[in-house]
Amino acid sequence: MRDFVDFAPETVKSIELGLKSEWMEDRVRANLTYFQADYDDFIITALNDAGRFVTVNAAEVKIDGFEVELAFVAADGLDFFASLGTMDNAYNKLVGVDFPKSNQVKRTPEMSYQVGFNWDVAAPGLGGSFVTTGSFSHQDEYYNGLKNAGVELAPAIDLLDLSVSYRPDNSRWALTASCKNCGNEEYFHSTLNFGTLGFATQFPGLPRTWRLGFRYNFGAL
Repeated sequence: MRDFVDFAPETVKSIELGLKSEWMEDRVRANLTYFQADYDDFIITALNDAGRFVTVNAAEVKIDGFEVELAFVAADGLDFFASLGTMDNAYNKLVGVDFPKSNQVKRTPEMSYQVGFNWDVAAPGLGGSFVTTGSFSHQDEYYNGLKNAGVELAPAIDLLDLSVSYRPDNSRWALTASCKNCGNEEYFHSTLNFGTLGFATQFPGLPRTWRLGFRYNFGAL
């Protein structure tokens, strides 16, 4: 049990620099952020040279990147949004485990982005309005295991989500129909790699999922 409890706290020094701006009479919003995090005594659980699982302060890690957020009000009831993120990572120091410091830090995709819209349109004949939301997201491949083995490489994934809500005027309730992963993309997000035993377990993401929801507001109108 000593291998699992004999470790020190993990510490991080982080900086974040950003710019927030609004344009075209506040119809356009653009935000830019740079971040950097330097970890000391980075805690990992991995196999040591003796083939035993150990939890240790094995690393010094640097992670940095950029985040961009955009929003545009195209018309009354119609707006578009987009975001972009980049991430770079490196082990500056690594001791006591069975993989090299040239490996990528797990769960650090190089790039991810999302684009989407919200459309609120009145339906006078029904005495209410429909709100439609759609988004498309992309995430680059990344390793979800420390050893960066082939079975630990989660592939790049593109996901499409859609939802439509109906809300009566001056009413407390709303009805929503939605679809997650509408393209029914097959992917996995986590891996348990039992390399010494010759097998690995991969955990898949949700397939296409349909939902019907009802919301009621008990507060004041």
